[in-house]
Amino acid sequence: LVAGFLGTVLMTISKYIEIGITKRGSSFTPAIILSRILRLQFEALSQRTKVALNYFTHFGYGILLGLLVPLLALVIDSKAALVIVNGLIVWLQGLVVTPVLGSLPPPWKWGAKWVVIDAWHHFDLGISTANIYLLLLP
Repeated sequence: LVAGFLGTVLMTISKYIEIGITKRGSSFTPAIILSRILRLQFEALSQRTKVALNYFTHFGYGILLGLLVPLLALVIDSKAALVIVNGLIVWLQGLVVTPVLGSLPPPWKWGAKWVVIDAWHHFDLGISTANIYLLLLP
């Protein structure tokens, strides 16, 4: 859980760096997804509630994805392979989950720039989380 949380912190930092570079607005995709699952009217929520829901979902999802690492470590002996495989799984699930839940169109409609940015953030989460997990091992 600690590795997932810290990996999410690093992903959040990289997101703010990317936003500074690309000058895009902040994304509420995590909050929109949870709103749909809970059948909340996202647009009717206050800005403060949208931000809180976004961070709650973002960190909750990152922590849950962090649980993959010890499971993968049961079947992958190589530390380098563990880090790479976790990065790939985290990125690929992101390409599937958001369109399936209807918060974004399929990735082939995003354009190459946004697919690369998505890969950057999800690989950051997956690789950071796996490395933090390995550092925390006795």
